[in-house]
Amino acid sequence: IQQEGGILEADWKRVSLDSTRLETAGFNRFMVQLQDGNIVLGRFGSPLNIYVADRAQFEPLVPGALRNARDLWQDREGYAWVVGDTGGICRLSIGYAGRTPNGDTLDITTDLYCISDEQGVESDLTRHRIISPDGEHLFVNTNRGIYLYRRDDLMQATNDPGHRVVGILLSRYFEVPLEGNGGVQQAGLLTKRGQIVFPTTSGLITIDPDTILKTLALEVFQ
Repeated sequence: IQQEGGILEADWKRVSLDSTRLETAGFNRFMVQLQDGNIVLGRFGSPLNIYVADRAQFEPLVPGALRNARDLWQDREGYAWVVGDTGGICRLSIGYAGRTPNGDTLDITTDLYCISDEQGVESDLTRHRIISPDGEHLFVNTNRGIYLYRRDDLMQATNDPGHRVVGILLSRYFEVPLEGNGGVQQAGLLTKRGQIVFPTTSGLITIDPDTILKTLALEVFQ
């Protein structure tokens, strides 16, 4: 979409979902472009799907798992962190094995690990949105409040089944609503000024990550 001289011009290209490898039931919840240029599509009632650019078609990711995903955030190492209706916080690694003579991708490989109750991440929360202002801290909007996690803490849990994650419910330290909204599209954004905006049952709220992180660094993150 381009805007020139005050006139909005759009060049649309419809991508068909008519594929034997794509579950077409449900509605779209989010689209996230990965660092490699491919696009992950999250849909209600369906597993994650990936649009591979050199194939120009959708392919299923981890069929049968991660159904009803609501958001995906990719970290500096390329890991995709996925949240949704239930199931905790999941780390998804996506790889591509082999190439055709034309350079097209042959196979998509995945490695999935979900952090759940046994490691301190409640599995029955509905997590709407992940926003990381600095690549190190994850603010997660849920139906029971806004939580703060450290990326390195989550990563340690994926490598050590005995590790318990420290998730901070911000309402314990700050005056923020307990219930977030979301489910149809990505519910929240990071502004150009570095502030986080989340929708909640009490309306839109704005969070200053710097203030929160400085406060919690003294009280929680020892």
